[in-house]
Amino acid sequence: MEAESVAAVMADKLEWMRQDSIESTIESWRMQALSGIIKDIDNSTIWNWYNFFGVTPTVKPFSVAAISAKPTGVMQYCKEVKDEINDVLQGMPSTGFVGILGDNAWSKLMSVPEIYEAFKYKNVGDQVHSVAFTTETLGTPHPNQTSINWNALANVFTYAGITFMNYRASVDFPTDKATFFPVGVRDMFQSVLSPSSLIEETGEMGMPFYAKTWAKEDGSGMQMYVETNRIEVNALPEACIQATFAA
Repeated sequence: MEAESVAAVMADKLEWMRQDSIESTIESWRMQALSGIIKDIDNSTIWNWYNFFGVTPTVKPFSVAAISAKPTGVMQYCKEVKDEINDVLQGMPSTGFVGILGDNAWSKLMSVPEIYEAFKYKNVGDQVHSVAFTTETLGTPHPNQTSINWNALANVFTYAGITFMNYRASVDFPTDKATFFPVGVRDMFQSVLSPSSLIEETGEMGMPFYAKTWAKEDGSGMQMYVETNRIEVNALPEACIQATFAA
């Protein structure tokens, strides 16, 4: 059995810390940026983009009963969502519209006869197709834009010009809610970085991720440290339509 070097073991542990702590935190902040309000683990508000830009959240309820009563109720709902977003964009180019749905919201959407019939014949619900679909449709974001974890999708379905996505990752997403937003709008979503708190990084430009290791004073082991200093920006929170789903 080969003996692992100290450097190899430390590198592996640092990578695990980065994936387990840093990346999951960033993903959580990015999903929260869609709602316009980023919160800490204790549920305290870190940043409220609605307050920062002086705008009011747009909430558009989705009632299964009311929408199902109309043959094209979902189609009309989608048109209203797209119209409201386009009113905010005021001619700024975008490449499409997306709705991120929690589990219960997705189930309620699928319970509408209009959607059930359309989804049944589209056959785009499998995970493999979903990932490929989002890659082809959404493309590569602008370098200054942030991106959510598209690989965490369980189901994808496009209807009436909106790509509905059931988001399933370790990051919690409100189960009865959805957020509709435009994609491809330059600099709408950004990751703004600041320098590390480490002394040697004073005066330097911010980096996405910092890692540091050093030996314990008694020589009995190594200390490890990982850090990210950033804020996930939603520069157009009014273009994100918040939806509550009810039976």
